[in-house]
Amino acid sequence: MILLDGAMGTELAARGFVLRAPLFGAWAPLDAPELVEAIHWDHLCAGAQVLTTNTFGLHVGSLARAGLAAQQR
Repeated sequence: MILLDGAMGTELAARGFVLRAPLFGAWAPLDAPELVEAIHWDHLCAGAQVLTTNTFGLHVGSLARAGLAAQQR
């Protein structure tokens, strides 16, 4: 059995990170990378064997709506 990490958006909100449109939790790597690291670390300490990224919302459409289209690359 392989144990995956937990829900990043849920944990971000529980720790006080404001999930705002259009990127919601995907703002965290830009705005609060230390919080993302702490959550990943806590998942590892709890036994997670696989950590997933928090980037599903980082595509050209959402980046453009957030004013970050030039950072797509």
